[in-house]
Amino acid sequence: MVHGTPSLSGLAASIRGSKESTTFDCASITPSSLSNSIKLSLSSPLPLTYMIRLTFIVGAGKLNRSRYHDTLLRTVCHTLQFNLHYTEDRGASCIYECSGTYKIQHDTGKNIRIVLVFPFITGPNVSTLHINDNKFKLYDQLTEEILVQLSMKSFSEKIELMCPTWIQKKRCYLELLKEQSKYSIIQQKVFTGQKLTSYEQNVYNTFLHMDKKLIFLKSKLQNHITEKQLTVVDKQYILRQIEEKKQKCNNPFLHESSETLQETFGKV
Repeated sequence: MVHGTPSLSGLAASIRGSKESTTFDCASITPSSLSNSIKLSLSSPLPLTYMIRLTFIVGAGKLNRSRYHDTLLRTVCHTLQFNLHYTEDRGASCIYECSGTYKIQHDTGKNIRIVLVFPFITGPNVSTLHINDNKFKLYDQLTEEILVQLSMKSFSEKIELMCPTWIQKKRCYLELLKEQSKYSIIQQKVFTGQKLTSYEQNVYNTFLHMDKKLIFLKSKLQNHITEKQLTVVDKQYILRQIEEKKQKCNNPFLHESSETLQETFGKV
């Protein structure tokens, strides 16, 4: 969806009312008007459970340069950063973890300068938050197979790019546990002399360093907690899991586990 240049109140209302990724052409809008519209519309999180992208066209090439005020780009970035506490992130994308970030791009195809904004949003409902939700899948089945087949050195280098957040690493950890379980069954067939299917043979031949990969991921998950590198979604999920486990710790034999949970709770 692309919006033209409505009046000041209209622009603020359009930004605030966005329910999907939307583009706003800022031609002929003064810097002060655009700044006020952005401040009015983004002063509080948008009431959305999913991330959207707000694209502001703030400049163009020679043919259309005169339509855009020279300081529009600087004005938008200054407003976002100093008035609304947004952070510039050149690697930002349309996911919940990038809430409250923006980045500048030059669309060479259309010859325009744009600011991509990933607004603060109210976020997903914690009561319906599950680690198996598709929104937390950073990789598809093919990528999952690649992770299984990677050498330990390549795995340790690529995992941070594929799974930068705690919850994405957790998802990866659980998926690799499943793969390890499959491998254990296949390995048992080999030990007992049973014939493998072509699929099982392929898994057996390409399964590399799974124990080391799981240990590595587990340490990375712990590092996210101890170094306080957790997104809002990470914290919501971890705290919910802690509360569920604490309810099961009434058994006196689980006293030590309860203390461990309390320690984790404090770190989060």
